[in-house]
Amino acid sequence: MYQVRIETEFCAAHRIMKQGSKCSRLHGHNWKIEVVASHDKLDESGMVIDFHKLEDLTKKVVEPLDHQNLNELAPFSNSNPTAEKIAEYIYYQASLLGLEKLLPAIKLEKVTVWETPTTWASYSKGRLSN
Repeated sequence: MYQVRIETEFCAAHRIMKQGSKCSRLHGHNWKIEVVASHDKLDESGMVIDFHKLEDLTKKVVEPLDHQNLNELAPFSNSNPTAEKIAEYIYYQASLLGLEKLLPAIKLEKVTVWETPTTWASYSKGRLSN
């Protein structure tokens, strides 16, 4: 199995309600997003997918989040915009926008959202591993 990974970033604010810590106050992060895709074969160019195609797709998903208060956006209107929920949102938006439509045999493995350089959360449909 071959895997490829890209990273992108966006800046946004959020607050975590009902948590009882300083995170309940509005604050911002420079969020780092990691997207991993896989395929068991390489294309005629020797790639799973061109990195630029995967980056472009990810940027389309992330762009509406950039420089926003995430609590005010529809995807998070009924839940806290935690790193876990942001990872889940990006995963499903990337699926809807068409990673699998772009190349049907490619599997979106996981999305990881880094809230700080030392804290992150991932989402995938299956079991997660390192």
